[in-house]
Amino acid sequence: MTVAAPGRYHYRVPSRLAGTARVGSRVLVRFGNTKVTGVVVRDHATPPPGIKLIDIGEVLDDEPSLSVELVELCLWIADYYESVPGEVFRGALPAGSGVKAKKVLVLTEAGRVAIEGALPARQRALLARLEDGPLAMANLPPPVKRGLAPLIESGLVVEMEAREAARARSSASAW
Repeated sequence: MTVAAPGRYHYRVPSRLAGTARVGSRVLVRFGNTKVTGVVVRDHATPPPGIKLIDIGEVLDDEPSLSVELVELCLWIADYYESVPGEVFRGALPAGSGVKAKKVLVLTEAGRVAIEGALPARQRALLARLEDGPLAMANLPPPVKRGLAPLIESGLVVEMEAREAARARSSASAW
């Protein structure tokens, strides 16, 4: 697995995705506070000691976007030119085929009603911030996250995944 960041990253294929996450497949993986497109580069690999594996979230292709031979060529190019593997894979994939996802907070209908209700002013202000649209979790300072926790628990705000769709769909026949 590789993303457009230095190094290679190890992920676990959950049983529900066994057989679909093949070498050359684009997958959606958690990387920090967001989800990004990665490419499966090995089907069986032992991670380094002490690495805690995270599950692949989703396989984005019915058929691998890159052939096994092209994956090996990309890895060789990255190694030979001391390049970031993910950048090499990005160049091998069709332009715009990357997908990103992040956690956002969204105001519920009950939350819209509660803005004018008897909530403390600080909670009403937090709800009002969400009236303009979803708010990315990654951009929120810890005190704001703590203030939103009771609003989430009470159903006034929900946490969702916002996905930036790929601008182009890759096709196995193109390779």
